Amino acid sequence: MRSIYLLIFLALTACSPRVTQINVVPGQLKNHTIPVFFATSRSPDFTLRYGSDRSEVTGYGQYDISIPPNHVTGQIEWPKRTPDALKHFVARSENLFSSPQEFSEKLARELRQKPRGERDVTIYVHGFLNSFADGIYRTAQLSNDFGNPDVSVHYSWPSAAHPLGYIHDRDSVLFARRGLEELINQVDAAGADSVSLVGHSMGALLSMEVLRTMAIRDNREMLRKVGGVFLVSADIDVDVFRSQLQEIGALPDPFILITSEQDQVLRLSAFATGLKQRVGSLGNPDEIADFDVTVINTSDYSIRGGHFNAGNSAELITILQRMQGTIDSLSDGQNTRTGIVPGAAILVQNATQILLPGIGQ
Repeated sequence: MRSIYLLIFLALTACSPRVTQINVVPGQLKNHTIPVFFATSRSPDFTLRYGSDRSEVTGYGQYDISIPPNHVTGQIEWPKRTPDALKHFVARSENLFSSPQEFSEKLARELRQKPRGERDVTIYVHGFLNSFADGIYRTAQLSNDFGNPDVSVHYSWPSAAHPLGYIHDRDSVLFARRGLEELINQVDAAGADSVSLVGHSMGALLSMEVLRTMAIRDNREMLRKVGGVFLVSADIDVDVFRSQLQEIGALPDPFILITSEQDQVLRLSAFATGLKQRVGSLGNPDEIADFDVTVINTSDYSIRGGHFNAGNSAELITILQRMQGTIDSLSDGQNTRTGIVPGAAILVQNATQILLPGIGQ
């Protein structure tokens, strides 16, 4: 048994992100810059800005994240030693807000710079094993690589950012539910036309728990503000997921699951939780076919353990960008199923499965 736990530790360590602080490098370089607003239920940390301890007081702020000119799609160029804005992701500025009101005012100002009807926000919720810096940089990378015109907001919950912190992180997800629900309300109050929710790994569990809470409270007006849900490599037990879907009822549209049968982290998660199937490793939607969801199988694009293909694979990012037309047609109930992306879209009861064959297949 001890050797099994050692193997799990080594496997998780192999896919561990770099736990580092955000490097603030002011300057006049004309790099592309992504404003990233954030809310966090982490406690302040002298070195990391926000650490792994939990806080009942939500922290707020904004970073302007600079994308280096040599940026490679699907990567975050981390500094190994001295950060260099010409080579690495860095923050050009840091603004920590003193209150939720200041956060809302600054976010509202950012939204007003966009035309009416285009004041949309994407909230990214990170997963297991992520530090505060990981989530901020990942939010900027996704916004840049997908060409997302929405205002980017990151919700950072208190992950231990350690391979042996799985149980800590599961508890932290439950702790952080109130903070994410409050953030969605604050984004709406700031004037967002719609909110897209992107949850990765355990962040998908947190996202589903908040949607479920809104439904239980009969907060349908706020649920309708959620214009799309994207769950990537969702670390959720399938039975739990079905229960959440049932309690939510009418789902945001689109409601998309991005899965991979090659996800090594979710295989370990299934082992640790009694060999229970995880939503993010479903090969087909049979077990959730009675719900109006779209399952995009990315198994043939697995990279770095397959736990974040949608963020790490340059080829897959390009395909997902091209898929917007397909997703819109499915959401509108049209019959367009081929010709927009490689592969096939198959209707399975209420669910739709999109199969993406690998390059050259």
